[in-house]
Amino acid sequence: FSWDRLPDALAVPAAAGLIRLVVEGKKAAPRIGKDGRLWLRAGQDREAVLEDRLQIQVFRKLTDEIPVVLTTRLVLDVSGRSREVVLGKALPAGFLAASLQSPLPIRLEADGRPRIQARPGRWAVEIIARHQGPLTRLTMEHPQESWPGEEIWSFEARPHLRLVSPVGLTPIDPKQTQLPGAWSAFPAFLIRPQETLTLTEKRRGDPEPAPDQLALQRTLWLDFNGCGFTMQDHITGSMTRGWRLQLLPPADLGRVAIDGVDRFITRDEEGSGAGVEVRRGHLNLVADSRLEKRGGTLSATGWNADFVSVQTTLNLPPGYRLLYAAGADAVPGTWFSQWSLFDLFVVLLIALAAGRIRGWPCAVLALLALALSYHEPGAPRWVWLHLLAAVALVRVLPAGRARTAAGLYRNVALAALLLFFLPFAVHQIRSGIFPQLELEYGSFGPSRRVKPALVSMKNQSPELIGEAMDAGAARPAGAPARSSLPQMKKAEEPLLFHDPDAKVQTGPGLPQWRWRSIPIRWNGPVKASQTLQLIFLSPAVNLLLSFLRVALVGFLICLFLDLRKGGEGKWRLVPRAGWLPLLAFGLAMGPVPASAAIPGPEILEQLQKRLLEPAECFPHCAEIHSLDVAFTADRLSLDMVVHAEAHVAVPLPGARDQWIPDRVSRNGQPVPLHLDAAGRLWTAVTPGRHRLTLEGLLPPHEALVLPLPLAPRQVAFSGRGWEVAGLDGAWPPQQLQLRRLAGTGEKQSAFLEPATLAPFFRVERTLKLGLQWKVDTRVIRLFGDGSATVIRVPLLPGEAVTSEGIATADGSVTLNIPAGVNQIAWNSVLDIAPRLNLKAVSAEQWSESWKLDVSPIWHVEWQGISVIHHQDSAGNWLPEWRPWPGEEVHLLISRPQGVGRQTLTIDDSALTIKPGKRATEASLKLQLRSSQGGEQALTLPEQAELQGVFIDGRPQPIRQEGRQVTLPLTPGKREIDLSWMTPQGVVSLYHTPLVNLGTASVNGRIHLEMPGDRWVLFAGGPRLGPAVLFWGVLLLLVPIAFGLGWSALTPLKFHHWLLLGIGLTQLEAVNALVVVGWLLALGVRSWLTLDDRDWAFNFMQIGLAIWTGFALLSLLVSVQQGLLGFPHMQIAGNGSSASRLLWYQDRAAEILPQAWVLSVPMMVYRLLMLAWALWLAMALLRWLQWGWEAFSRGGLWRPVKIRRMLKEKEKP
Repeated sequence: FSWDRLPDALAVPAAAGLIRLVVEGKKAAPRIGKDGRLWLRAGQDREAVLEDRLQIQVFRKLTDEIPVVLTTRLVLDVSGRSREVVLGKALPAGFLAASLQSPLPIRLEADGRPRIQARPGRWAVEIIARHQGPLTRLTMEHPQESWPGEEIWSFEARPHLRLVSPVGLTPIDPKQTQLPGAWSAFPAFLIRPQETLTLTEKRRGDPEPAPDQLALQRTLWLDFNGCGFTMQDHITGSMTRGWRLQLLPPADLGRVAIDGVDRFITRDEEGSGAGVEVRRGHLNLVADSRLEKRGGTLSATGWNADFVSVQTTLNLPPGYRLLYAAGADAVPGTWFSQWSLFDLFVVLLIALAAGRIRGWPCAVLALLALALSYHEPGAPRWVWLHLLAAVALVRVLPAGRARTAAGLYRNVALAALLLFFLPFAVHQIRSGIFPQLELEYGSFGPSRRVKPALVSMKNQSPELIGEAMDAGAARPAGAPARSSLPQMKKAEEPLLFHDPDAKVQTGPGLPQWRWRSIPIRWNGPVKASQTLQLIFLSPAVNLLLSFLRVALVGFLICLFLDLRKGGEGKWRLVPRAGWLPLLAFGLAMGPVPASAAIPGPEILEQLQKRLLEPAECFPHCAEIHSLDVAFTADRLSLDMVVHAEAHVAVPLPGARDQWIPDRVSRNGQPVPLHLDAAGRLWTAVTPGRHRLTLEGLLPPHEALVLPLPLAPRQVAFSGRGWEVAGLDGAWPPQQLQLRRLAGTGEKQSAFLEPATLAPFFRVERTLKLGLQWKVDTRVIRLFGDGSATVIRVPLLPGEAVTSEGIATADGSVTLNIPAGVNQIAWNSVLDIAPRLNLKAVSAEQWSESWKLDVSPIWHVEWQGISVIHHQDSAGNWLPEWRPWPGEEVHLLISRPQGVGRQTLTIDDSALTIKPGKRATEASLKLQLRSSQGGEQALTLPEQAELQGVFIDGRPQPIRQEGRQVTLPLTPGKREIDLSWMTPQGVVSLYHTPLVNLGTASVNGRIHLEMPGDRWVLFAGGPRLGPAVLFWGVLLLLVPIAFGLGWSALTPLKFHHWLLLGIGLTQLEAVNALVVVGWLLALGVRSWLTLDDRDWAFNFMQIGLAIWTGFALLSLLVSVQQGLLGFPHMQIAGNGSSASRLLWYQDRAAEILPQAWVLSVPMMVYRLLMLAWALWLAMALLRWLQWGWEAFSRGGLWRPVKIRRMLKEKEKP
């Protein structure tokens, strides 16, 4: 291009990075304006015009602290020469400067006007000031010279100190201003002269903290005698108020553990209940208690607190049922809750149908029978509908095949009904008499207690505690666990915070059995005043109901059994013979061909992300290791060493509006560049070490800013004529400020000596009330320049300093705080008193903070100003006050009295007895907990000789004194084993020995191992023990034998059937039924000849012959079992067997429960079985003679002419 006249400016492409300018044959530094044009004439570059200009922007942040803190940020835009300026008054009236931060030399004059040695550039000056006394109004004064006419204020509230509402100013959007980034989170206001900010106080401190968020998981065990409950409560959640939990009467609190540590139970002054002082907000409490009450109305929670959720599990012992429950939202285990509308519909339908068929008295009977038995296990239900339908069809159908089929349908339904009824009746009567046989899945061993949802945080690291508290909260991937969580209260001085003489209660002990569990649920919060009503059915009532169910259902079945001889109602004993072919088909499944589908959009998107995802090192894949800055008269050279870990683009120093290079090389070679929209240059680098060199002319400015997008690790300078700033702030630097130095003859301004700012401190007192009262005091410097100072801090009434090097005089501590020291602390002791007054003195140099750390042995209430914090960051109860001068807090302190409860609990006792012919071996294993050291005396049975004592598996040199054995006790859990012998052997009526433990116990077990030569006839003792079921079977045999003897099918009479049944009880039920069925089948054969059906006759003969063989073999086995084996008395219950009898008692007094066994020598059983075998041999000869006659009646075998039958069928 060529011009007649040099143009003022040229438009250059926005993407142009390197620009080299030659004007009239001379190199010139390119000057690009904000509009992107390249100026060719120096006179037209308005940005190069040097003028002495100063612009001020004022931003203030008012922090509602004690004292109120005002942070003033002055943004100065200085152009022109370096000079000294004096600004207007920077602080409103009533504020004292506490801190001053500025990159320029500054001094705050006595009249509050800042004096600054300014130089060109953009500078930020920050002044922190505190207000003297409380602040409610703040007005902007008239601006002075060079001060702007409006300011922007931010308000940072401190809701924990007080809740205020700022009014009176125009609110603005902080994001639309130039407020510092951290201030944009606070409300902002635009204020002009004479406008006033008013702070309207709504609340002081935190007088009403948020309600407690507690959850209760309760487990109830009903006593075996039904006279009371044992309760275990697990309370978790957060506690924010009250800080004492009490169990309300009539419940009796026995043991409390918080975070796994047993606590001392106390009673408040009002005597409203026993409880514990809580000192941790994150609550994990387990409490064991007793409630002496037989059901009825109970408290839903029992505690003096409301709960956000309550879940209760009710454990009922054998023999008990829950009839009805009210007060909870869901109790699925009651008798009433089992009924649904469909169940009612079915019962009413069966009752109405029975009434229409057999009359309305039968309907009433059916209604009662089904109402009592419908939900019982094994009860006949749906078979009633089949029977009623069949009976109705028989009554309405005319004679013929349809009616015959309906009769067969009725007979099958009756047979099925009897098959359901017989085991149901046996189970009902057996479970009524022996409740321990009701459920097969019940257990009376150690139960698996559910571990608490919140584990103890004691002795855990802060990181682990932080992770536990943040469980369930979102955390960025790869973010580290919180490490800034303050540690929990140290385990220091445990003897000072917990009374070693306190008799910590060990509780009543928990049952270890599980039987019938019923969940009780509430869907929402539960108030402390809510109640729960429970109505139980006792074992006696259930026994009566069991017999009543069997009687009603049995009588109802009898009404449908038509036993009339002949007639239409007679039901066949032998149905027609026939064949039912069974066809089986196998289907071969071939392999199914599979194919992969085309990836969907989600998979393609994932693949795209994998291809485009940055390197693992991103965004730290490159760094500038060193930067060498070199100046000449008119050029600037930057030499950088870059380390790269991947293929990345690196931003280069400089900007188009400040300085851009005219040559860039990498390792001595030119490189391609990229210019982004922000005017920054980028270049690509490969993994490794590179040297980048940037060179360019310096613009004719007095000052310029060189941005460093990628901050270097090291910076070095060389050359003359320029000075560099920007290295006295945060490292690494984000930019370099370059300023051209004046000539050697120009006089520089003298350095401003900053004025001394008065320091301000906070006196923090932490009162620790334990067995000994202490005060930890810290004096912390909040503001000031760190200079040395002297302050006098008054002591509390009754306070005596115990730390060395702390001077006290006239009830005050004199502190000489050296320069640079920001904190001093000391320890003191405090006199114990029922009342303690705290008052903040009027002091200009400090404010006060009071914290109260109270041991659970003390109960504290207060009056005065509100608490600002109830807990520390770890959740410990630590009330804190921040008073203004002159404000007071009155502490009312009392020591709750302990509740007299047991300090020794025997959680389990197992008495094992092995009686012999002449002596008895016995051992006793105890599991106990004790909170106190001491001794416990046990009383052994008469004539007992101690064999040994083991404590925690180690033998002890303990000897008996008479019948007593004294056991040493130490705090904690212990397992004690004792063994002894008595000279008495087993007798016919044997009683287990009596052992006196000296205190009540729970989970008492008796293990009696009977000798192998004894025949156990009866056993008794605690309710949960062995049951000899043989006698119940014998009682059942009586009516069965009577019925079979009344029948005319066999020649056997009542006594024959009874004796035969007694002997067959030693066999399995299937083998006994084979013998009984064989005799009945022979009786049927005696009158069943099947004259017209030769095939059926022959098959019947074959079946009877085979049946006879099995029956005779079963009889032979029964004789062998009786003569050579052991009696099968069907002993069951609580895991018992014929040789090992087990009893369990949930709770016992000082003397362990006693059991008894009636037995005879095994020889008695052998002789009886020999007599029975001889009787059976003689009776069997007669039965076989009768059986042969019945078997041969009508012939032994009938020939069948197959060819003749086929010819007869072929005839038309």
